[in-house]
Amino acid sequence: MAKESEFNTLTEIFERNIKQILNNRESFLPLFIKNFSDGHREYVNYIDQVFKVIQSVEENSTIKSDKRIIKLCEEYVDEFSKMYLSHIYV
Repeated sequence: MAKESEFNTLTEIFERNIKQILNNRESFLPLFIKNFSDGHREYVNYIDQVFKVIQSVEENSTIKSDKRIIKLCEEYVDEFSKMYLSHIYV
């Protein structure tokens, strides 16, 4: 039997995977670039703000996502993220 999704919203699924990708890409940056990377910090803050807005809209929406749709989306996004991350590590 398929495992139940641990997420309640589609935003949570995308947020987890995008942050995982950002963190893995960041681990390949040399330390001297990280220390002076105000642009990168602003980008990460921007991503956080976007997810907060989307989550707020999703929570206040009268249309609720079906658990099956959330599970299907989670599986798709997880597979896409795994594929993308496998190319980063190569």
